[in-house]
Amino acid sequence: MIARTGLVAALLAAPGASLADARSDAHAVLARFSNEPTVAQVQRAAIRASRLGASTSDSWEDRVGVAPALPDLRLKAAHALDRDESLVLEPGAPDRLDLDAGAGWVLEASAEWELSRLVWDSDEVGIGREAVARAERRNDLTALVARLYFERRRRQVARALRAPASLLEMVEAEIGIAEITATLDGLTGGWYQRALRDTRRGPR
Repeated sequence: MIARTGLVAALLAAPGASLADARSDAHAVLARFSNEPTVAQVQRAAIRASRLGASTSDSWEDRVGVAPALPDLRLKAAHALDRDESLVLEPGAPDRLDLDAGAGWVLEASAEWELSRLVWDSDEVGIGREAVARAERRNDLTALVARLYFERRRRQVARALRAPASLLEMVEAEIGIAEITATLDGLTGGWYQRALRDTRRGPR
């Protein structure tokens, strides 16, 4: 409590205190949380967890671009039976019927290219729309993470600088920070809580 009171007093110093001193004090407060993940790290973790990365859309576009150059292959196999009959007539000899039978396989292979798809492929329309939709969802996600991240930071700073007026206020402050922490953890697929546990210094 003494350390906190001294920090508050420094930030609320007399009007004669220089702006540089005030900024230095503000940076000192924020430095207490410098061991925690940055907002950019949390945003990247959320994008990975949601599978909204640009690389995923690029891989779809690459597959669609290559597909028209690949032929449509068709294979056909048939089992053929041959039977040949001939009647042999010779003077002074009995008639004779000759039979000749055989079996074999017939294999056929064909390849067809749709050259028109090399110029325009209807699948590209769907991929383009999906890429735009994914980019919009990615932007919405990063904006949400940023709002939650800095709201949590504001509450952390308030907890560090302002002594609670009552036990209830203290509990509510802790619950508020825990709620935002859990939300960020869900958005990052559990990465955020693990990252916080890996940092052994500073407040949470």
